[in-house]
Amino acid sequence: LGKPEELPYAVVTNHPEERMASSLVREGRTKTILATHEGAQVPETLARSTEVVRCGEEKVDIGQFASLLYARGARHVLVEGGPTLFASFLEARLIDEVFLTLAPKIFGNRGGEALTMAEGFLFPPDEVSKWKLLSVRQEGDELFLRYRNAEFLE
Repeated sequence: LGKPEELPYAVVTNHPEERMASSLVREGRTKTILATHEGAQVPETLARSTEVVRCGEEKVDIGQFASLLYARGARHVLVEGGPTLFASFLEARLIDEVFLTLAPKIFGNRGGEALTMAEGFLFPPDEVSKWKLLSVRQEGDELFLRYRNAEFLE
């Protein structure tokens, strides 16, 4: 498909921890990029086993990180993560497509607020992004939905 055999791998975190080191080492492969902010304390084992890039003063600046990836030749990036990471990419207007899986599993919530798909940033009502459904695929009882951000359709 015209892509390199080995694709870069990056982890974005505001709180790099020692226990991350074992899962980020990729023997014989390009070092994992660890994106964090200027004020983060990076444990020595992580610093040795990853390429640490610092984007932002007190938290990772996603726009700055995306610019760094672009400068390195990245034109398409797969982002996998939780609702806080997703929200930061949405806030920076860097998400053009979303692949959403609906699975018949209900976990519930014990005594706290339930997380949404995007946490940590609330769009003003006039800036709520609109999405167009591109495809639906069913595998057993699961649905795989693909959406495109309407901003990128124009």
